[in-house]
Amino acid sequence: DIRYTRKGNTIYAIVLGWLGNNKPLTLTAFTNAVLGNQIPKIETVSILGYKNDVPFSMDEKGLHLKTPNQEIDNKAFVIKIETK
Repeated sequence: DIRYTRKGNTIYAIVLGWLGNNKPLTLTAFTNAVLGNQIPKIETVSILGYKNDVPFSMDEKGLHLKTPNQEIDNKAFVIKIETK
């Protein structure tokens, strides 16, 4: 279950629950089916409370990343997506 909020050029995806360490996650809200031709150009992705870089990729299925190798919180964690 994922909720989104936005402030300026930053989108926050609040993921409810913990998926597990190093688990793939696809944010399907970042697809043409959802956003049409208005998919933002993503500059960086980070996870609040996690200091390392979060590698990501985009394709027609959405924004892909992996959860960190350490649990951030078992109730929810926040993905910070900075756009142009």
